[in-house]
Amino acid sequence: MGVGRVKGALSVLASKAFLSIAYLMQRPLFERYVIRLMWGPDATKLIASARALHEEAPAARADTA
Repeated sequence: MGVGRVKGALSVLASKAFLSIAYLMQRPLFERYVIRLMWGPDATKLIASARALHEEAPAARADTA
């Protein structure tokens, strides 16, 4: 990668340390908070309906085939 051993080791440690933060950010309570903060209160409903449609899509495709 063109970096030395020290920088390579630091990048591995940083990526492993970020895993716990990424896990927390994906939890529903925190996720809803960030969505409301970034896009407003209606965004949580919009994203929830989009996820429901996304889950229904494979079943709809199986019915038409």
